[in-house]
Parts: sequence; C-alpha cells; structure tokens
Amino acid sequence: MRHYYRNAMESDDFAARQHRRSLREPEPHYARLSRNVTDLLGELRVAQPTVQILFGFLLAVAFTERFGQASTFERVLHLIAVILTAVSTACLVGPVVWHRMLFGRGLRPELISAGNKAALAGAAALFGAIAVVIALIVKVTFGPIATGVAFAGVCLLFVTLWFVVPIRMRRGSRKSKDAPPIS
Repeated sequence: MRHYYRNAMESDDFAARQHRRSLREPEPHYARLSRNVTDLLGELRVAQPTVQILFGFLLAVAFTERFGQASTFERVLHLIAVILTAVSTACLVGPVVWHRMLFGRGLRPELISAGNKAALAGAAALFGAIAVVIALIVKVTFGPIATGVAFAGVCLLFVTLWFVVPIRMRRGSRKSKDAPPIS
C-alpha cells in the first residue's frame, strides 16, 4: 500500500512538472495530434456501452408477447428509437474503424476532424434514441399527456447538459484567455 501511495505521489509530481513545463513550452504538433486521437478514442469507449445496452434492450422488446399488442404509434416510436440507436452505433464506432484502417498513413488531422464530427452526430442520435425510448415507456405506462411532458423534459435536460453548457463554456473561455489555467 505504501509503495502504491509513493508511486501515486510521484506521478502527481510528474504531472505537475509536465503542467509547469507545458506553460513554458508549446506542445509539439505531432504530440498534440497523438493526444487528440487518444482522447477521441477514449471518449468513444465511454459512449459505446450505453448505445450497446440500449440497442440490445430495443431488439429484445420487439420479440416480447406484449409488443404484439402495441399500437401503431408505439411501434413507430420503437422503430424510430431502433434507427436512431443504429445511427448512433455507426457514428460512435466509425472513428475506431477509421483509426484501424488509416493507421500509419499520416492522416491524424483528418481522422480527428471527421471523428469529432462523427462523435457529435453519434451523441445527437443517442440523445434522440434515449428521448424516444423514454417517450415510448411513458406512453405505455402513463398515457399520452405524460408522454409529452416526459419527452419535453428529457429533451430539455439533454440539450442543456450536452449542448448548451459546453457552448457557453466555449464562449466564456474566449472571453477569459488571460485567466490562469485551472489544474
């Protein structure tokens, strides 16, 4: 335990030294590209299980006995959710496949740019799929009025947390370029 603690402290010291050094020296272009690819792939790894679980749930629902009794509206909601989940899967897994196919070809800037766009599209499709699934569940259990309220509430939550907050943060960071970095 003591050995682990010492290594953790040493790594914190190393990170602090690296941070101080980064304030003096700009990060080399190739190092930044490599870090950006690693960050992108790591972020995609976090999102993919959510999509996989949702996709599995949606596929299983279609084969239940109760699904045969669903109204046309409920079946349409289910289909929309399945399609949005498939789109999200394609967008979130795409950059991983591209990374493998383009490995060693010097196309990191293109991979980062296209991967970022695909990740954002995948997140938007995932948001849509989750909102539609919530609407479907609420429709089946509580009826149409609660469906509208739940759908609007989920949409407001996701749009605020996933899109409005980072856009405001980005705008705020442009105004405070001279502020010291938070570490």
